[in-house]
Amino acid sequence: MEQAFLNMFYSELYINTQGVTNRLDKILKKINYRPDKDIMFSDAYLIYDFNNIVVNVGNIKKILSPIEYKKSGESTIHFQNRIKRGKVLRERLGIIGNESFLQIKVRNRIEHFDERIDTLSLKYDNEDEELKAFKGIVFNTNFTYKDLIKNHLEELSIHNRDMYFLKSYISQTNELYIDNISIDLQELLEDLTDLDRKISNVLKNEVGSNGILFLWP
Repeated sequence: MEQAFLNMFYSELYINTQGVTNRLDKILKKINYRPDKDIMFSDAYLIYDFNNIVVNVGNIKKILSPIEYKKSGESTIHFQNRIKRGKVLRERLGIIGNESFLQIKVRNRIEHFDERIDTLSLKYDNEDEELKAFKGIVFNTNFTYKDLIKNHLEELSIHNRDMYFLKSYISQTNELYIDNISIDLQELLEDLTDLDRKISNVLKNEVGSNGILFLWP
């Protein structure tokens, strides 16, 4: 791939990483963890922000680690070029593959959350034993204490009632739970900050600018 086009990917990574990192950093600093205050609270804007952040992180992941199967109608040469591009970018930026911004399970569940609610609704209507074993569903709710939420496959207890945690945020540990999958938002911030530093160095030392002007030779 022509270097100018790789530089465009660096520029796009820079824009996305800067935006997400700055927003997530401000939110986590703003959250005031007060163990002496409310144990359970609801903040629609907080959940909305976290949803957007996790989905936008997916744009970073798609550039660095595109899906490794051919899309419908995609030519072999386009597929190979896409995979090669991701490999080149990861190697240049020192991406080893276990970074939190490359994990897609939580993002996928957020993007298809309507389908998840539909599935739970059908299970409830059909008297699904696994779902009915819980006393209820916790949805779009924030918690202060870590010990109030665990993987829903384990025993859960809030006021002595076993609950199904569909979407929750724990301010004490900065964890966002979607179904039984969680993401550590503090770890995500640290990984994104490190990625931002690496991209900035490439732009500064090799590209010279975030903006790209590429003229045909």
